[in-house]
Amino acid sequence: MPKKASSRKFYCLKKREVVSLKSQNQWDTEIEYLGKNYDFTHLKPISIAVNKPEKPGLYPALNFELVVIFDCHVTTETFSNQNPSQLNDSDLFWLDKGEHLRVFCPLRYEKSKFVSTLVNEAANGKRHVYLTNGDNAMVCEIEGGGSKKYYVIYFDLQMISKSANDNPKKFRMYVQSAYIKEFKPNRGSQVYVAAMCAESIAKLESKFRKN
Repeated sequence: MPKKASSRKFYCLKKREVVSLKSQNQWDTEIEYLGKNYDFTHLKPISIAVNKPEKPGLYPALNFELVVIFDCHVTTETFSNQNPSQLNDSDLFWLDKGEHLRVFCPLRYEKSKFVSTLVNEAANGKRHVYLTNGDNAMVCEIEGGGSKKYYVIYFDLQMISKSANDNPKKFRMYVQSAYIKEFKPNRGSQVYVAAMCAESIAKLESKFRKN
């Protein structure tokens, strides 16, 4: 059983790269699990161009580019030493950005096929996001086993542009994790991604006006 201290060596033997914002080559590969092939190209970084007219009381007219990057948490779960079968195939392992050992999860993988669509909807104002316990999250209700469950996508949003003259302004959304919860999560403030971007743009422009 590989311990946390030795997981780096264990991982490097498979010639994969540690997940980072600068390198996403992990999504260029395929793996085989229980006789089925899994392709990860749907999790390659995407760029979304957003042109929004003014929405009075929420945000002004906006023109920005959103680059979306996906962490391996959207298709993996915490490595468990309670499941010896996870040791059978080293292709099933990842290290996340914090260099914690993760293992492939078929259930998360199937749901991950919809993440880019949900992000696109949120970027274009077709879906709200929530500030949940200080985290940014998209919460989607799904039906399963006769009861409602919740697919929760956690993300971080940062402005890449450093100049008020950049047009369009550029943002990066880092999708940190996505998984199903049995119980309805505590939802915080309901907001639009566009409103979050508008707030960042206003702060940047204000800073340049002061200078």
